[in-house]
Amino acid sequence: MSNKTKKYTKEDLQLLIATTHRNSLDFLKLMFCQVSIADYQIIVVNQTTPKHIIKSNLDNVIIINSFEKGLSKSRNLAIQQATKPLCLLLDDDIALIKGFEKHIITAHNLNPEATVVSFQTLTTTGKPYWKYPKKAQKFNTHIRTNVLSPEITIKLEDIKKEGIEFEEHFGLGAIFSDGENYLFLKEVAYRGLQSYFYPANIVVHEPFSSSDEVDSDRLIYARTAMYYQLYKNKVYIWLLKYIVYLIRKQYIGMGESYTKWKVGIAAITKYKELKHTPSDYSANNNTRM
Repeated sequence: MSNKTKKYTKEDLQLLIATTHRNSLDFLKLMFCQVSIADYQIIVVNQTTPKHIIKSNLDNVIIINSFEKGLSKSRNLAIQQATKPLCLLLDDDIALIKGFEKHIITAHNLNPEATVVSFQTLTTTGKPYWKYPKKAQKFNTHIRTNVLSPEITIKLEDIKKEGIEFEEHFGLGAIFSDGENYLFLKEVAYRGLQSYFYPANIVVHEPFSSSDEVDSDRLIYARTAMYYQLYKNKVYIWLLKYIVYLIRKQYIGMGESYTKWKVGIAAITKYKELKHTPSDYSANNNTRM
């Protein structure tokens, strides 16, 4: 894997930002409201149309206008084009916390064997986004399903060498609009690579994300497909337990249980169908600015 003796510095970090339908770089002002954008190497993947592309007038910001759809496709494209040893995966609805890069560099230097290090998100109300572990720790075998993209940093060399990608049927804008981070982290673990959690806040986010809609058909549809990919027929047990959990926590009533079950079964059927359909990915559907 990557060089375990290297001591990383700020110059080794690259920020990979996924966004959609932008006509300017003004959105970066909010993302970099606490830090100077000029201090970082940045790749922005903007999913758009050929008639609405943006260009960069900043030497440190590369724009890739992609004419495809799906967050995972943007992530994979950014990783393909990245050049720095460490990469932070970002969405366009966060703000970077002053000093975030120091936490990233420190964590990777303390854990040189780690391919992935995840961090914490602070909400706009000043509270932790999730109930995070209190101490730094490995999480290869205990991966949380709620790890946010902007909490994830990767060692680029390890990811590219192993050919690890985000599953493009999962994530916002895809058929299954959740689960891409969990599948990515599971693949890292499957390849025998190390993942760590480091207890430091690096981004600010509104106290809600699409992954919080635990009783939504959208989330049940995506999570069922995700667990089917990982565990095949054991997913039926998971789906039953999940519906019981929703009832017990009073997210849904008993009368809604069958409807939720059918949503999960439809996801399994769709996943099987997709796995028998050739990918329509084309590397020519992007422009770099």
